[in-house]
Amino acid sequence: MVFLFVVIIAVVLSGVLLMIATETAGRSGKWGLNLNSIWDVVAGKGLLRKVTCPKCGREQERRRKPVSLTEFLRGGWTCPDCGTSMDKWGKART
Repeated sequence: MVFLFVVIIAVVLSGVLLMIATETAGRSGKWGLNLNSIWDVVAGKGLLRKVTCPKCGREQERRRKPVSLTEFLRGGWTCPDCGTSMDKWGKART
């Protein structure tokens, strides 16, 4: 019984990790992580990818200040210059 429980937990966790890895590689979706490649990290660019506003081109601050519940839960920014709401990948939200 315990073995079956461990197998079920392992399968569910593997599925979640696969989903996170797939969305990170595709740079889309709700579950991915906006990370630089290993080569960029080694070159000194930092772990997190820089995000720029799609409308005005302003680089967003690393430390977010969410202005809505959606930004708080799923990540993203609101540009302080033009007010464009964007997701964690830097794409404008509709």
